[in-house]
Amino acid sequence: MNETVKDLEDVCAPSWYKLVVSATKKVSEFSPGKNEYGKPSTAVKIGFCLKGAVEVLIGEALMNDDDLAEKKAKKFLELLEKNWKNHVAVGAHQTMQEKRWNKQDDIPLTKDVVALRDHLRKIEDKAKEELTKELSLTAYKTLNETVLAQVIIFNKRREGEASRLSLHIYKTASTNPINKDIYETLSPLEKQLSGLLTRIEVRGKRDRKVPVFFTERMKESIDLLLERRDEAGIPAENPYLFARPGALTNIRGCDCLRKYAEDSKAENPELLRSTKLRKQVATLSTPRSK
Repeated sequence: MNETVKDLEDVCAPSWYKLVVSATKKVSEFSPGKNEYGKPSTAVKIGFCLKGAVEVLIGEALMNDDDLAEKKAKKFLELLEKNWKNHVAVGAHQTMQEKRWNKQDDIPLTKDVVALRDHLRKIEDKAKEELTKELSLTAYKTLNETVLAQVIIFNKRREGEASRLSLHIYKTASTNPINKDIYETLSPLEKQLSGLLTRIEVRGKRDRKVPVFFTERMKESIDLLLERRDEAGIPAENPYLFARPGALTNIRGCDCLRKYAEDSKAENPELLRSTKLRKQVATLSTPRSK
């Protein structure tokens, strides 16, 4: 749009503010007639990135004792803070909101969730029976994967929270009354479960402490995995509960869900993922579940 601009530093000046707004609207496919953005998230991200870039520029000007560059950069930042919202951000957020209103909310059918759960339990039982008799790396891997998938489903947790559970934290699992502050954040169902099931508390989104529950069935399988842990070749230094044999890493819950969802004969296995699954699975987890 302007061939005199060679790099990002060139446009971080008050005189180029209007050009930056125009370029942002072009990149994010803004339609003046419809007053909407084809790529609203791009417009929002550009605003954040520009602020980050100009703050770096201000820092460099301060270190170089360049008063002129510092003054120009600070004025550009002031324009971003005062005018960007009205010129770009508000319209972009409105477009994003409208797209969410009209977007079909694809969540898995209850029968698909049930099919996945039943499939996981069937595979789990077979692996557990085999592993109880003798060590089998295949059975160990299978039991590891199916239990992790069930922990994600049962707790409606993001797969990363469950995948990265530590062995140390699991060993502190409790059935004692839950902390009052945490208890107040739970759903009615989780409040019932908190007094009946084994639980641990982990760091969740925004550093909030959240509970992870284990049924007796899950706990029996996990305890068997721990009994066979050394024999399966998991290094003593591996800190994860759902550890990967021969490595210091954990297995990935998203991979487990994808693998067993495709094998479960569900109608829409692509919807049986951690995020969408959490929206539907609450109806299946009852205090009597084993």
